[in-house]
This record gives sequence, structure tokens and C-alpha cells, in this order.
Amino acid sequence: MEGSKVRGETLLVCVLFGAMVLAVFWRSYDKGPISTVRRFHEAVRSQDVMTLQKVVDADTDARGLNVLVTQTRLLLERNATFEVAGMDTSANQVRAAVIYHLPHEAPVVTVWVLDKQRSIWRVNPFKTVSLMEQLVDRSSTAR
Repeated sequence: MEGSKVRGETLLVCVLFGAMVLAVFWRSYDKGPISTVRRFHEAVRSQDVMTLQKVVDADTDARGLNVLVTQTRLLLERNATFEVAGMDTSANQVRAAVIYHLPHEAPVVTVWVLDKQRSIWRVNPFKTVSLMEQLVDRSSTAR
């Protein structure tokens, strides 16, 4: 009788611990910088302006956002898939290396900048586009 009581208590502890772990992961799901980059791409693909506004820095300039959305849309229209290959992280900013894999073409490597604002990661289009332009300028002068 005592053995079944111990097993019941152990089972209850395991169930409670499992529920606690799931609750922690559920709260953090879709909150990190990689998820933010993924949600940006999904919003561009589906032309979801509301989601785009949620994942972009609220203080962003329109030019940077338009350039980033246009470049992302063009890559997605060419059936590109993407992966975040690495991140350089500080307390409130991430630089993420995003590689676009295109069918029958060389991959395209970009660096995205995300800022953490009130515990939420957001794409910073101005900084991202500025880095992209610097990379293009460097590659064209290196030839």
C-alpha cells in the first residue's frame, strides 16, 4: 500500500514539474531574435501589415523599412529559404547572419540588426539596411 502511495506522489510531482516546464517554454515561445526574423519574413510573404508592425522597431524610418521589405519580398519571390546562421549578441542588440538559399544560385548572406525594447526583440530596418549597403559598397570596391 505504501509503495503505491509513493508512486502516486512521484507521478504527481512529475506531472506538476512537466506542466511548469511547458508553461515556461510557452511564455518564451516566439519571443527571441530568431523568431522575430522568422515572423518578419512570414509577414512579408503574407503581406500582413499588423504582424510587420509588431516585429519592427516602432521608431523606424519609412525608407529603411521599405527597402528591407522590398529586398525580402524579392528574395522570397525567387523561392529563397533562409536560416539564421549565427548571432553576435549584446544585452539589448543582436546582429544576426541570415543566409538565403536560392534554387540554382549562390547563397545571399545578410546581417540583420535587432534591438531589444522592453523585453521584446524587434527588427531595426534602418541599421539592417545600413549594414547591407556597407557590405555592398565593400564588395564592389574590393573588385
